[in-house]
Amino acid sequence: MHFPIIRKHFGYFLFLVAFTLVAAEILLRIYNPFPASVTGDKITLHSNTKVTLENVNGPELDTTVTILKNSLAFRGPEPPTPFQDYLTIFTIGGSTTECMFINQQKTWPTLISNELNKSFRNVWLNNAGLDGHSTYGHIKLLQDYIVNMKPKICIFLVGCNDVNRPDLSKADKNVFNQNQNLVVSLARFSELANVCLNYYRHHDAKRRQLLVGLPYPLTGFPPRAISDSSSLLALSKLKPDVARYGERLRKLISICRDANILPIILTQPCLLGNVTDDVTGVDLATFPYKDINGKLLWSEFQLYNGETISVCNQEKVKVIDLANLLPKSSKYYYDVFHYNNAGCRKINELLSPVIVEYIGEQFPGYRRN
Repeated sequence: MHFPIIRKHFGYFLFLVAFTLVAAEILLRIYNPFPASVTGDKITLHSNTKVTLENVNGPELDTTVTILKNSLAFRGPEPPTPFQDYLTIFTIGGSTTECMFINQQKTWPTLISNELNKSFRNVWLNNAGLDGHSTYGHIKLLQDYIVNMKPKICIFLVGCNDVNRPDLSKADKNVFNQNQNLVVSLARFSELANVCLNYYRHHDAKRRQLLVGLPYPLTGFPPRAISDSSSLLALSKLKPDVARYGERLRKLISICRDANILPIILTQPCLLGNVTDDVTGVDLATFPYKDINGKLLWSEFQLYNGETISVCNQEKVKVIDLANLLPKSSKYYYDVFHYNNAGCRKINELLSPVIVEYIGEQFPGYRRN
């Protein structure tokens, strides 16, 4: 007796759900207040944008930071004309390349650009770092955007967002366009599905503490000891992921070479490790990070950095071990991974002489007389 009423209410419920989903899809296509750099498995960049961060708090950080993206959706000057006549360079990486809390003129890519302009003519450099991107994202960025522009050089800062990421083994399949799952495929065509997918990715990255956060102090945390046996076990479990990371690096290098792009690769620094911070006196080895400590985190980083150096040496690609050049001191970082203004200046001081010399050898025709 009640079945017709139940069917009627259920049908009305389904109609409301369908109407809401369709309306949300239409509204998001008209205006999407949640822009993201990935649509499904394809990089989606947002050009000519301006974001101002107020009341930024942290040592060696400006209180107001303005992030400008040009017509290419990168940080830096507009592309020159004719493009092929210039010494064109992209820096590619995650948030440690993008430098979200640093004003553009103070980021390490801009400082290196300034040094290159002293030694070479017609230098054009853009910062193509994207927050949260791993080597998987770098490959997609190359395939979807960079290769078509035909720059002469790409400088990669790699590894930070690859460390301890077994989920990227699934993403590797997307790089080679195999076995893409239903949600990713749907997100390519639906704004609503893509918003939901990127919300999940954002939540997952936050859970993993991969997102740029507010500066935080080193003091006030209880030290955490981890036995050598536990550390060795954790590191041994990473070896398959490190091997897959090496495969992604080879893919990245292969794409560059096929497009006649010269790759320069940097290893990823980290504040934590087997030292005492010279500013706070905190033991960075026993500093707690998630469920491990600074010593183990640095050991994990070194597995990936070691793979970076090994792959580059085998492929005869220029590699600079920035991870072991940049001092472990909180005067250069505002958190465990990200550099403040002083850190960007120090990176420029360490990298510029090496990069200037190497580019001079590879592109002598651009040297200033």
